[in-house]
Amino acid sequence: MRIINFSDICIEPLAVYSRLTEAQLKRAGVGEGVFIAESLNVIAAALAKGYDTISILTEKRHIERITSL
Repeated sequence: MRIINFSDICIEPLAVYSRLTEAQLKRAGVGEGVFIAESLNVIAAALAKGYDTISILTEKRHIERITSL
């Protein structure tokens, strides 16, 4: 898992999190079965079940828990 540290959410790689609406994400053509999980517990459960992950935006303090799954 590649980890990117940042201090400004307005950088281009984070546009999907900061500027796109849910409707825009659906029209982005990412594919069927793509969903956004906002709870750390839901993210952990999805990873534990083997779901493919496009990206994760989280606080630094949660990285160890996520990467240990």
